[in-house]
Amino acid sequence: EWQFAEAILKEADSLQARYPGAFPMDKYLIPVMSAEDYAHLAEDIHRTLYEDEKRKDEPIDPEKWIREMGLKLLVGIFPENGALGEYFFGFGTADIVNQKSGDVAKKDINPGTIILNNEILHAAGTRNSTTAHEGTHGFLGHYFFMLQRMHGHDYCSYMCKKKKADEEAAAPTTKICPYCKSEINIEATKCPHCTSDQPAAEPKAEPAPAAAAPTAEA
Repeated sequence: EWQFAEAILKEADSLQARYPGAFPMDKYLIPVMSAEDYAHLAEDIHRTLYEDEKRKDEPIDPEKWIREMGLKLLVGIFPENGALGEYFFGFGTADIVNQKSGDVAKKDINPGTIILNNEILHAAGTRNSTTAHEGTHGFLGHYFFMLQRMHGHDYCSYMCKKKKADEEAAAPTTKICPYCKSEINIEATKCPHCTSDQPAAEPKAEPAPAAAAPTAEA
């Protein structure tokens, strides 16, 4: 049970000041989900599209679902390598493909628009999963982006893209608190969840010196 504790009036007393290593969620205001949440989310989405209990096991058509939500679906050209789709929460511009003529033109994009990469249209599985992915941004993130604007952050879209090999091998940015097992910022010295002091990071092992090359005897 939660109850009011205090009102923070000074910046020096804020949680960010108390725990400088904590991740500032107020900057992004995005939904945070655990693995167990995904099944419940899928059930919620299915109920919004198919209210009939007899259709509970029927696969969802992602394009029908986003139309039911009043969203618009377009096809575009993505200059950024690896981008599969993009959902616009705000106004923007994009290179849109005319599906009949194949012509490409820069268009103004309204909020509530999903753009799919023209290169994935031939792969039905990728198209469906990307459409569902971007539609879920709209389903979950609409109110968060409205709050974001009230908070002074004017982000206009989410982009779905594949990870590059160098990004997958990048250094980790989080670690697990050894006491409460929560995921926290890798530079945190105190856990923002259980407030435990974090053990000092182990120094990196120095590489062993190379063995001297053998020399020929005279």
